[in-house]
Amino acid sequence: MKKQLVTTLLGFLLIATTASSHGFFDSSIFNEMRSMHNQMSHLHGEMDRMFKRAFDENDVAKGINSLDIRNTQVEEKDDATILNIKLPSFEKKDINVSVEEKDDMKILVIQAKTSEKQEEKKEAKEDKTKSYTYHARSSSFSQRYSLQPVHKDKEIKATMKNGLLTIRIPKRRKKVKKTRMRTVKIN
Repeated sequence: MKKQLVTTLLGFLLIATTASSHGFFDSSIFNEMRSMHNQMSHLHGEMDRMFKRAFDENDVAKGINSLDIRNTQVEEKDDATILNIKLPSFEKKDINVSVEEKDDMKILVIQAKTSEKQEEKKEAKEDKTKSYTYHARSSSFSQRYSLQPVHKDKEIKATMKNGLLTIRIPKRRKKVKKTRMRTVKIN
């Protein structure tokens, strides 16, 4: 449909150019149509870039902020609780993992924030128009987990690899009480 619209506008431009050169109508109409064509071409290019960026394999691998593809997996083991959080649109520098202590509770706080800004200035020589494009994209993520008394909050380790944040929360070993037997002397 976009190509049909552009083709139609180009056809109108051709007709307008021919009509204008033969004096059928004022050249201001031609200039208006040319301006409209330039705007439509710019819009066409922006739409192409938007769809290309949304479905580009590289962007999908990094994660698209408009599509929420985050996922959290919690794995309980005897010696640790392991959190695997998919954060494909974030880098290590964008992520903060901390332990918040409030009263008798300890809470694991995971926060991530990123933003991207891109500016583009163009100047067309043929019609001396200037355009300025500004793209801004930001994303944030926050999760909180209550730590149990069995968790060793001072030994928590986190790693980030290929968009996967892995947090290992060690557990204290359960002390197994041995059964002791004592003989009672009967009097």
